[in-house]
Amino acid sequence: LILLGEKKSAKARLESLLANNSLDHSSLIQAYYQGELYKEAIFHFGRNSSQLKPQEQLKLLPFIYPLAHLSTFELFANKYSIPIELPLSITRQESAFDPDARSWADAFGLMQLIPERANQLARELDLKIEHFSDLYEPSLNIQLGTYLLSKLYKQYKGEFPFNIASYNAGERPVNNWRTNRFRGDVLEFIESIPYQETQNYVKLILRNKVIYRKLMSEKSFQLKDLDITNF
Repeated sequence: LILLGEKKSAKARLESLLANNSLDHSSLIQAYYQGELYKEAIFHFGRNSSQLKPQEQLKLLPFIYPLAHLSTFELFANKYSIPIELPLSITRQESAFDPDARSWADAFGLMQLIPERANQLARELDLKIEHFSDLYEPSLNIQLGTYLLSKLYKQYKGEFPFNIASYNAGERPVNNWRTNRFRGDVLEFIESIPYQETQNYVKLILRNKVIYRKLMSEKSFQLKDLDITNF
């Protein structure tokens, strides 16, 4: 079913195998990943991680932190000069790599772009969006989302967490918080973000970035060695 592209049928079959105890949680997550059902793999892990031993959880990291559309992410991350872990981390949090995702706020696609902002970005890049449904196309969505991240990255000079918070909440409130709440300590600032959704979002993107860097790095590193003010 996976090879035939019948994702819905594959998902139903896999879930029936789990229900009949013919498949364990770890095998189901890996099967979801192999079928490009990344969202299902991520969500199933989140719901059932307590049933997995710590070593099993570690082995599953590559399956719940996908590198889907990697060549496209690499292309535009290099083109717009930002670390590739950044758009990957945003995509995992925004859509769980579901290209057909649509939020309650009418944000679309992998990187959850609002049509008004997407149209503005497209004009800057001399691209054309005929209809909001164009944002479901992975390559276009990744290009626009990565370009937006690069603008924020340059605006805040790569300073974490301002560039991340602004992707979620917008530049205006972040500029206000930066002026009135930031006292030089990044971790203290994160805790002071008044929007609970944005505060959680920044923490989750930091987690994602650390894990993606670990998965993609040829060298080991320690958390204490990371400078998260420019990460």
